[in-house]
Amino acid sequence: HSGNPQRANHFFEIYLRYVQDDAQAWEGQGRALFLQGESFEKAIQAFNTALELDENSFITLLYRGLTYLEIGEGQSAVNDLVLARNFDRESFEASLGLGRALFLADRIEDAISQYSGSENLADTDIKRAGVYYWRAQAFHALGDRRSAVKDYQALIDLKSEDITEDWIESAQEYIIMSTPTPTWTPSPMPKTDTPTLAPPSSTPTLTTTPTSTTQIPTTTPHPSNTPVPRR
Repeated sequence: HSGNPQRANHFFEIYLRYVQDDAQAWEGQGRALFLQGESFEKAIQAFNTALELDENSFITLLYRGLTYLEIGEGQSAVNDLVLARNFDRESFEASLGLGRALFLADRIEDAISQYSGSENLADTDIKRAGVYYWRAQAFHALGDRRSAVKDYQALIDLKSEDITEDWIESAQEYIIMSTPTPTWTPSPMPKTDTPTLAPPSSTPTLTTTPTSTTQIPTTTPHPSNTPVPRR
């Protein structure tokens, strides 16, 4: 019924008016409502009824867990998806869903570990894209931007037509924002030789001012008038 969930839900409603103890029918209606993407609360009610009739239904636990993810109830999603994964450890959907539930419940490192385990179960590009996309967000939340960029780049490199454009655009924007912008550094000015002044060929000598050759006359002493004593 995944091709036309609205039509499928219509037939389940008619059937369940007359047969209310069919666990598979309740699970089918829950899935149809989930795939419509509108009546999540009603889908959970259908899943609850299905699990009351068959508590070991892998599909019901899986889809109720995924529905809890859609309405933001992380711990409830963890509870269902742990059980679903235990029923089928080879289920990629249960494994990846559990990683998303752990992330929603703020168990970031556990989520990353679960995503890495999911990668081993991914056998198509669209599944690998899911691992890279959700794990990149977990790495970002942990502050590991380098690992986030690595996963986003791996997502872009898949080049699959089945990958949603929103994922590709988100990956490209994140990589651009995480790439440091080169700063402009001015080029050093070309080095030129500083001209040096050549020393003069001869050292100029100071010219002394010529001294005057005119002599100042000395005065001749006049004879004294001292009387000569007589004998």
